[in-house]
This record gives sequence, C-alpha cells and structure tokens, in this order.
Amino acid sequence: MKNNEKTGLNKLFFKDKRIKLMSFLLAGLTWYAVKGAMSQSTVVLDIPIRIQTRDGVAVLSQSVRSATVVFRGSQEATAQLQDIAIRAPIEITVPAKSRKPSGVEKVPLRPRYVTGARDVRPIRINHPSDIVFQLDEEAIKDIPVRAVYFGRPASGQLVSVTCDPDKVRVRGPRQSVDAIGVLLTEKMDLDFAVDTFSSAVQINTPSGSGSLSITPSSVTATIVIEHDATSRRISDLPVSAIVKPGMLVSSIKPAAVSVAISGSKRALDKLQAGDLRVLADCGSASRDTEAEFPLTVHLPPDVELFAVADPGKVRVQLRRAD
Repeated sequence: MKNNEKTGLNKLFFKDKRIKLMSFLLAGLTWYAVKGAMSQSTVVLDIPIRIQTRDGVAVLSQSVRSATVVFRGSQEATAQLQDIAIRAPIEITVPAKSRKPSGVEKVPLRPRYVTGARDVRPIRINHPSDIVFQLDEEAIKDIPVRAVYFGRPASGQLVSVTCDPDKVRVRGPRQSVDAIGVLLTEKMDLDFAVDTFSSAVQINTPSGSGSLSITPSSVTATIVIEHDATSRRISDLPVSAIVKPGMLVSSIKPAAVSVAISGSKRALDKLQAGDLRVLADCGSASRDTEAEFPLTVHLPPDVELFAVADPGKVRVQLRRAD
C-alpha cells in the first residue's frame, strides 16, 4: 500500500510536466507580486545630461543641461536618492550619432541613457522628452587670465594685480575657444584690504561657450598695496586693435577711453600720455564679427606702474580683407 502511495506522489510531482510548469509560474508571479508591493517610485529632479562624443569633437550648445527622471526600487534605495552624495554619480549619457564635428542633432531621452544608478531602476524621463545639441571641432588654447576686483583698499594705494599662472589651458568647441580673448576670475573684495595679500580665486567660465574645460580651474591672485603710492587718470586715449593677418577693423566703440594709473609719485611724474598704448586683443577672431574684446594698457619697458582702462572692454566690428 505504501509503495503504491509513493508511486502516485512520484507520478504527480515528478512526471506530470503540466503541474511542474504551473508551480513555477505561480512561484514567479508570487515573487513579482511581493517585489512590486515592496518597491516604490520616486521622482528626482536635475539629473545632469552629458553628450558623449568621439575624440576631437566637442559640444558647442545643447538645449537642456538636466532632466527629471523617475526611478523605481525598494523604499530604502529610493529614499537614499535624496542624498546628494549618492545621487552625484547619476547622469544621463546621450550618445552623439554624427561623427562629423558640425551639425545639429535631436535625440529622444530614454531611460537606458541613465548611468550610475545603484539599487534603483530608471523607468522614464518626465521632462524634457528630447535634447537638441550642436557639435563642433575641438580646440585647445592657452588663454591669459585677469583678476577681477571691486572696492578700494582701506589704506594705501593699489599698485598691481597679478595672477599665477597668468595663462590657463582651455579645451572645448573651436568657435567658443577662438572667441575668448581673456578669462576673468571671480570678483575679489578690496574694501578691507590694508596690505599686500594673495588669494586663490576661481576662473569664471564664459556664458554660452559650450562645454569648456579650463585647466587649472583657479589661480592665485596677488594684490600689491603700497602706502606711499599715488594715482593719476589720463582721459581720451585712443584704442587700437590687434587683429589676425587678413582681418580689418570697421569700427571701435568707444574709440577712446580713460586710463587709471597708480604707483610711485616719481614714476607717475615722468609718465606722458604718449607713453601709453591701449589695445583691444582681437587676435582670436578669424571671420566677420562684431563682439566685445578686453583692453590692455601697454606701458614703456621698466616702468613699474599699474594701469587699468575704463571701460575695460570695447565693441569691435571686424571683417575679412577680401
């Protein structure tokens, strides 16, 4: 009798394939039902978007910089997405289809482009639904840095402001890199300065310049203040432009500026207006354009004075000679 019962059970559980298949299906459905009950969705704002390009190609512009992504996961995993440190590695990596360093692309944003997420799964991108970007040839150039400051020392006279290093390496789309004549630092406050000092300051990335890489990203600015120095202002100095061969200057506005000069009284007394040259560095322009360019004041050799043009930029219209 017992042998017959055992034989029946073996037939039921080991030989009847339909029952085994149904058992597996029920187990799977149960597992997914339990998993679904224990998971939840969460919306994460401002996930950064990066355009993936081939070597030698850079992103000139893109319609959006971040997107809103919906993730699904356990309650613990989705709650951790609110932690900035955990969310930091997550980004949306969009592959550029074009292999040419020019042209405009429009790519739909898909959950599969989300990278860096752990223990959660991106299920959709709420906004925006797509991204438009323009590519350009990549360029590398060493560009001078100028320290920006405001206010006046509490005592003494500002003599000079220098940056170390005085040039940094910029990598990015050629149209943007070629248009940069000088990079500016974050503003430094001199209102409470009483003596010479040095400070590390970040370099500002020009707005609308695409994906620029600046190395190093900061410089050391040295502010030299002397207590026996004096200052002088010379007005109506004409502005000249430095241009590439084959380029012509159509107009400079304003055509003349003022220059504030500071330093020792002896050096200032010897200085004549004709010793100064105010130049707009337009050497980065190689096509017809009208843009603002920074001014530099050139002093005679071996003259230890500090000179700043006011205004610090002029608008120059350039055209090709042909």
